[in-house]
Amino acid sequence: MSVNEQDWLVTKAAVRGKSHMESGSPCQDACEVATSTDGSWLVAVVSDGAGTASRSEIGARLAVKHVASALLTQTQRLEAEGPGIWVKDRLHSALLEVREQLREAGGSLADFKCTLVGTLIGGTGGFLFHVGDGLGLASRVVLTTNGPNGSGIELWHDLVLSEPQNGEYINETFFITDDDWHRHLHSVVLPADTDIVALMSDGTMPLVLGRRGPNSPFIDPLVSLVLDASGQRDRDAIVERTLASPETYPVTGDDKTLVLALRRRLLTLRHYSTIPYNLLPLPAPRKDSADSDRAPHDEEKASSNGLGSPRLPQEVERAKSGASAQRVNRLALGLAAAALPLAILSLLFSLQLIRIHPTRGTVYPRQPDGSAPANVSGTSSGPNASCQRDSAGRADSSRVRGKGGACGGAAGTAGKPLGRGKSVGHADSLRERQSP
Repeated sequence: MSVNEQDWLVTKAAVRGKSHMESGSPCQDACEVATSTDGSWLVAVVSDGAGTASRSEIGARLAVKHVASALLTQTQRLEAEGPGIWVKDRLHSALLEVREQLREAGGSLADFKCTLVGTLIGGTGGFLFHVGDGLGLASRVVLTTNGPNGSGIELWHDLVLSEPQNGEYINETFFITDDDWHRHLHSVVLPADTDIVALMSDGTMPLVLGRRGPNSPFIDPLVSLVLDASGQRDRDAIVERTLASPETYPVTGDDKTLVLALRRRLLTLRHYSTIPYNLLPLPAPRKDSADSDRAPHDEEKASSNGLGSPRLPQEVERAKSGASAQRVNRLALGLAAAALPLAILSLLFSLQLIRIHPTRGTVYPRQPDGSAPANVSGTSSGPNASCQRDSAGRADSSRVRGKGGACGGAAGTAGKPLGRGKSVGHADSLRERQSP
């Protein structure tokens, strides 16, 4: 695929990680970049093969080439209709075709495990798409006077993120070869004034993304070097040299891939100094939505077209913190609800308002004067009058006669309906009632 640099300056590199060099494993990342014939539309795709899959580098290479080729045919429709639910339909079809090609390559789909992150962007906007980990980010570049030394450019204004998806554990993710891959396919709308798009595998992500947002000490100088480069080969060499530097080893030993696309208009701003992202003031709190920094009518448009809304890094942190707090609150409420009955019973016991029947374990209320019911403590009356109890209400063990004893024993018949529905106190009474 060819790249026409009329509208975009594009650079890419995929380098083998330190851990793979030590083990003799190949680089399992892959990337593909292409533009439309007139250079106005850009498609870029990055894939990260799973280290546990025997042929994942083949799956990654096949996936990026086929998906990039399939999306490049959709530029006219995207220009005419804009992003919509049809985008996911087309991505779904392209990935089904990839899976079929992998099956034809022989072996199990699990041998080709790989993730996917990509973009299709032009003059009227576009979208990011994603399955699994890795990262996609995009932004608008603006001149500002908010810098610590006066005027400068904000590289990451109106930042849009396509976040990685991980499983239950941080080292788990999802792959296009999974049975439920379609559940993890998501996309995010990009506005028409997007100036920077960056795609990366999870090995590059800790270098580019900090806790608050883009890691300016790493990515800002790299953008400046790319803008100052003399051509495509020079730009690619800069990115490859940066990713392969031993200085990255303490941060990550994984394979590292980065695709960086810059609007050509940024060449006119390269003499300005960049303002580090962490030195910029935090965005004002949202009034309309926690998920988008666009106006309400733009939020409705994003919702109606079936694609996701952009989210700022601060909002991602707030959302994750809020979700954690909600889980803790739900757990606390559940524990409180479970402990409440026990607390009530404990209180009632301490106030001596209830007591446990000594032989059958039945809970009886005490009388208003604090005494136990007549048939629970002391000497019983009625049919069970022969069952003597001590002052604590315990049955006199000397009078127990097995299962049919006066007090019924461990499994006696006292108080149970027998014969013709009569309730008797012990076996002797039963024999007396049955005798002629």
